[in-house]
Amino acid sequence: MKVLAALAALSLAGCASIAPPYPPSLNLAPRVADLSAVQRGGRIYIQFTMPALTTEGLPIKGTPEADLRIGPSALKFDMKSWLETAKQLPPQEGKTLYTTPATPYVGKDVVVALRLKNRGGRDAGWSNFVALSITEPVARPENIKVQATAQGVEISWTGSAPQYRIYRKTDTGDFAPLGETKQSPYLDSTAEYQKHYTYFVMGFRAASESELSDEKIITPIDIFPPTVPAGLTAILGTKSIELNWTRDTEPDLAGYRVYRDGALLAGAVLSTSYSDRTVTPGVHYHYAVSAYDQTGNESERSAPVEATLP
Repeated sequence: MKVLAALAALSLAGCASIAPPYPPSLNLAPRVADLSAVQRGGRIYIQFTMPALTTEGLPIKGTPEADLRIGPSALKFDMKSWLETAKQLPPQEGKTLYTTPATPYVGKDVVVALRLKNRGGRDAGWSNFVALSITEPVARPENIKVQATAQGVEISWTGSAPQYRIYRKTDTGDFAPLGETKQSPYLDSTAEYQKHYTYFVMGFRAASESELSDEKIITPIDIFPPTVPAGLTAILGTKSIELNWTRDTEPDLAGYRVYRDGALLAGAVLSTSYSDRTVTPGVHYHYAVSAYDQTGNESERSAPVEATLP
């Protein structure tokens, strides 16, 4: 009897550990919500993010098949008519960036959408629908050049686009729009010396963009001296000759140098005046002033002034 009771207890314990079976996972990818499309030159670029989890919140097994379609759109969008005329782009396993020629759709409005199918051909529905007006391709900017100037980095190129967008990347970041212009060149006045920059240019017209230009890299170096000091005057003092001039406005200005008769008289003047107290009465002197920056670049000397202490 004791053995039977023990077996019965084990049986009951075993029954208690058995859970009801779970239904099989559908392995169904959710609807894509970030589909985007843009015309760039003679091609249409279509991009989206591949979801990582199923509609049930489980990791997706394998790679869903992207049923990506593009087709003309009437003034009033009709899903049935669009499906009948839309072209299905060839599937590219694992790819989230597709391209297709824009030429067949020039002058037309198109709609792009996709759905992600599991191995059984089931899907959770169409993505967001993207409408796009296709125009004549915008020419790609060519012959891009970059050079350092005293005011910043100048970017130049050739092209026929009505407008251009300039992009810049630093060593620690990604490309980001820098500014827009209708013509070349463009001045990046925010660039700093000794930093590495990469630039490219893109032409655009309304929603249509050109192919991207070549990328150009530059590390601007400060080889540009301040402007020549202006307004130098010499006023006779009791036992000195007083020099005054107009202040330079460069942000990296470090100081001024005073020259007398072609020789350096004072090499680190921080103000816009200097008192020469080493003069001899009756001797004729010639003075000039230069400016220098924090890198040590020195300007040309100012126009000279003359003075003789009685």
